[in-house]
Amino acid sequence: MTITPPTMTTQFDRMISLGVDCRVRYQISRRLYESSRSNPNDFAFHTDLFSQQAVTQPHGAFFFDWLVTPMTAVLETGRTRFADCFDYESLKVATPSIVEHKRLGIKYVHNFHDLIIDQPLDIEEYKMQSSKI
Repeated sequence: MTITPPTMTTQFDRMISLGVDCRVRYQISRRLYESSRSNPNDFAFHTDLFSQQAVTQPHGAFFFDWLVTPMTAVLETGRTRFADCFDYESLKVATPSIVEHKRLGIKYVHNFHDLIIDQPLDIEEYKMQSSKI
């Protein structure tokens, strides 16, 4: 049985993921990709998705897109305008590829690889993404 997804009839200037994890951004990207192609296919979508260009255009990535974020953290970061999100003292290396915010519980799971404890973290990309919200 083939399920046909509904067509998008409402126009939006921008869609921003505020989801609990990266699945929300994945689905937004997939819908944008499908609506912009005459013959979309899953292989081409995944190739473009991992190039991080074609499926995030024209607006690029936003702060919550590829994070694991408890809803309480989404609410607090909105209320405080991302205060404390980028404080190095609040971040810890949870595993060699995951950085976690100690108090908020936000997990940065996609942009860090082979981390060494006590090595400085590069979080400038997340700062840029948060400024667009």
